[in-house]
This record gives sequence, C-alpha cells and structure tokens, in this order.
Amino acid sequence: MNANSPLPEKEIGFWERQFRLPATWPQVAFDLIFGVIAPVFCVLVDPIVFVGEIGLFRSWCLMAYLEIAVGIVALGYYLLTRHASSLLSGVLFAGAIFSLLLGILLLPCSFWGLIIIIGLFGFTPFLTGFVFMRNGCRCLEGLSPRVTRIAARRAVTLGIILTLLVPVGLQVTASHLIKRAIVALQSDSERDFVRAVLTLKWMRFTTDTDRIILVYQMTGDEKRRQRLTGAFQTITGQTIEERQAELKSRD
Repeated sequence: MNANSPLPEKEIGFWERQFRLPATWPQVAFDLIFGVIAPVFCVLVDPIVFVGEIGLFRSWCLMAYLEIAVGIVALGYYLLTRHASSLLSGVLFAGAIFSLLLGILLLPCSFWGLIIIIGLFGFTPFLTGFVFMRNGCRCLEGLSPRVTRIAARRAVTLGIILTLLVPVGLQVTASHLIKRAIVALQSDSERDFVRAVLTLKWMRFTTDTDRIILVYQMTGDEKRRQRLTGAFQTITGQTIEERQAELKSRD
C-alpha cells in the first residue's frame, strides 16, 4: 500500500471517527439532540439550577442563558452551513468549556438526583460539551490551507474570550445594578425609589427578591415598610406577607 494513501475506514479508531469529516447522519442527529434540543429542554424544565426556589446558580442565570443561546445559534449555524471559520470554532470551543464546567459544578446534585431519575439531566452538559468540542474541531479542520496556523489560533482565542467574557461582564454589570437598586429602595428620594423598582422588575428573573423581605424586616420605619411592601408586590406580583408565609411553611 502506498505510504501516502488514506487508511481504510476499518483501520480508523472509534474516537478518530467522532472528529473526522464528513459527519455521518447518526452523528448529526446526536449533535442536534444533545447540542440543541437537550439544552433547550433542560432550560425549560429547570427545577433547581437557574430558577426555582433553590436556584443554585440563579445569580448567574443571565450569563448562563446568554452562553447557552450563543452556543446553540453557533452550533445550529455550523450544522446547517458547515462553514469553516476560526472565529466560529472559538465560539464552539467556548460552548464546550462552559458546558463541561457546568457539568462539573452540577455533579454532586446529579448523583443525588439519580435517586429520583431527574438527576440524569445533570449529566447532559457533558454530552453537550462533547458535541461542541467535536464540531469546533471539525470547523477548524475545514479551514482553507491559505489560513495560517497563527491566524487561526488568534481567531480561535478571540472567539473563546468574547464568548465567555462578554456574558460574564453583562452578568457582573447586572448584579451591580441589582445591588444598587436594593439600596435605593431604602432611599428617601422618590425618584431613586421608582428607578430601583423598575430596575428590579426588569431584572426579576435574575434577582433574589427575598432580599427585599430582609430589608423590610430590618426596617423600623413604618412609612418605609409600606413603600417596600408596594415595591415587592409591583416586582413579584405577590405581597410580602404571602411570601413570608410561604417561607415559614417550608421551615
């Protein structure tokens, strides 16, 4: 056999086949299921990770949702077009990094959750991470020979940095605004108070509104307590008394 001839398909190892081009239909189906459908499903039925009473990472849900959205769009675009791009490859690699880190953080809950089956969803990020890693590698493999390694590495690095750091920056900014709004709820300025209520209402999904109850409990001024009661109901659609009763019933 000529030394330069390609290896027969039977001599290609399992893992090598997973990252080679062209992709097979079963691989494409797997990528669609665990790279697009499964993440969307997990977000919609999420009981404890980014939403819900427990909300393990609720304070980071804005960043997580942005990462998930960008990753799904990037993966979907690549699967549809097979357009090779160093920058797109970096975005896909960033999706792999995020998915694997999330899977590691969820491992304790995932093992405990196996008791009630739902913990199986906690292992989904590992499969999603594999999908993003595979397609990131394939996206690089399809680059034109005219693209130098240095240029490709720079673009990949830029894609990773932008995809990971921009959502983090937005999350940090949102968290800062929420903290300032909680403080402004205690202000005597009606203007600051109204702005704070609007800010917290718009950021309701990423705000721990129970912090308003804590401020309410620590406030002795009756007028301020009434304002906090109104603010809480405007933001959540629920009265402080109703929420306190819920919390007490869970103790």
